[in-house]
Amino acid sequence: MFTRIRWFVYGIVASLGATAYVVTRLRRMRERLTAQSVAKVSALSLADVMALAGRRLARPGGAESDPAAGDRGREYTTDSSPRSTAVAQIGRRDG
Repeated sequence: MFTRIRWFVYGIVASLGATAYVVTRLRRMRERLTAQSVAKVSALSLADVMALAGRRLARPGGAESDPAAGDRGREYTTDSSPRSTAVAQIGRRDG
């Protein structure tokens, strides 16, 4: 009998602990969700997509080119990549 009660209490404690952890994490995530952070993530995602499209079009043969034909391993990113430019522009607005 006491074994069942003990496991029931353990279950209650574990459930309360997990609930408190999840609520705290959600509260922190909601505090970080600002208009600036959403804009920054959106700009970085768009810059990544644009950079990927630029790399695919820059391959010999255009977008249909096979990456196994010799382009694999080539470094395409530079300091003037769209992503670093977007980060720099957003950084200027934040400051």
